[in-house]
Amino acid sequence: MACQKADLTVASGCALANIPLFILSPDEYDSMKDGDEISLG
Repeated sequence: MACQKADLTVASGCALANIPLFILSPDEYDSMKDGDEISLG
């Protein structure tokens, strides 16, 4: 899940469901388009 701001509910829900959580800057978030792939470097 990619978001700009994560609260405790979102962070813990992602952790329990084993969903990766990416916190992005507003510029990074706005530059994303549907279908973009994200890789950790």
